[in-house]
Amino acid sequence: MKNVFGVLVAILVGFSFLIFACQPAVNKASTSQLDSVSSKDEHHHEDTEAILLNGTEKWKVDENMMVHIRNMEAEILAFDAIKNKDIQSLAKNLAGSIDLLTSNCTMKGQAHDELHKWLLPYIELVDEIKEKGNASNGDMYHQKLKEAFEQFNLYFY
Repeated sequence: MKNVFGVLVAILVGFSFLIFACQPAVNKASTSQLDSVSSKDEHHHEDTEAILLNGTEKWKVDENMMVHIRNMEAEILAFDAIKNKDIQSLAKNLAGSIDLLTSNCTMKGQAHDELHKWLLPYIELVDEIKEKGNASNGDMYHQKLKEAFEQFNLYFY
């Protein structure tokens, strides 16, 4: 039960961070509010949160954000070639890149909203790997990360 509560709090903190990080001029009071997120504010993914295309086209992600997304994708793909795979190290590196990505968020409008539909589950996956990833399930988590980027590339450029 303690682990479930911890996961929920981590997800809520990550979700709240994204909401506030993508708004200009976040102040210290807003940041401290992130620390007091309670489990009653739980976020649920619903069918209505399916990523939509921009008509028949992919959404354009701002270049300053795309740099961090492509760095994460490259790190995930390079993980195949590493002999002593450490899924925990990969997750920590990805979490750092997520922080850079969200702190450089400049997108607005529907493109921003659609990106969040991809990004929130991705952040939850990275958080789950940080908590539960190990040598025995590392390949499974690595595959999930690759699948997340396959989905990203279907909807964004």
